Amino acid sequence: MFLLICSIIYAQDVSYIGKIEYTKESKTASGQFQERNGFSNTTYFNASSYIYLTGHTMDYAKDIEKRMKRLPGEIAEDSFEVARLKAQLVKQMESKGKGMFDLTTSINYSSKIQIQTRAESDQKFCVVDTIGTYNFELLEDTMNLEGLSCQKARVFFANKFYTVWFAPSIPFAAGPFLLHGLPGIIVLATSEDEKVRYSMKSITYPLETPFVINSCDGGKPISGREYRIMDAKRMEDMKARRALTKKSDGIQ
Repeated sequence: MFLLICSIIYAQDVSYIGKIEYTKESKTASGQFQERNGFSNTTYFNASSYIYLTGHTMDYAKDIEKRMKRLPGEIAEDSFEVARLKAQLVKQMESKGKGMFDLTTSINYSSKIQIQTRAESDQKFCVVDTIGTYNFELLEDTMNLEGLSCQKARVFFANKFYTVWFAPSIPFAAGPFLLHGLPGIIVLATSEDEKVRYSMKSITYPLETPFVINSCDGGKPISGREYRIMDAKRMEDMKARRALTKKSDGIQ
């Protein structure tokens, strides 16, 4: 019954009125935060929910150039073969980028329902789960970030404590990835071990034209538990195939 209700709820277009671009950054050996290259995160929000889209932003030209330099000499000298391989790489990478951008997660903090799109082989799934709530500790500290007056909070998220800055002037509970639930959009979240940081690059609110998307269009509803079992089996099958290949190749 839960899956049926959720699939009905999400088998419709949802309109979002604001957009936030986030980055996920990691601290380097030099002590500086650096954006994880190749990926972007866009969050769209409304009064009761938000959806984030994970996209691939890798510089195709640079990556293709690097790969072409690894070609054996006899191939690198064959201009026809180089052109063929380059076209093949472009097609593969663009296909990968498109597929990755199709990964979406919808968070409805009113109904506490989470829907994630996932693909296995040629089949698309809508993984339906309930979501919990985070126990934010609201603090009195304030700071201006990205032109917004922000308030400080603290929360335990993804096995770490985070210091979070949110903007009460934009009273929506949206945030980056799965982090949400404050009385204002999240502008910055930094792990207290200072190894991970989510930061807002830009915000557009309100949108001139609402962003409308069906987060589960064409996917088969499946529970989170069912998907995790299926994914674990897939990983075990992959390990078994690798072990068999090594054995057949005489690798111990």
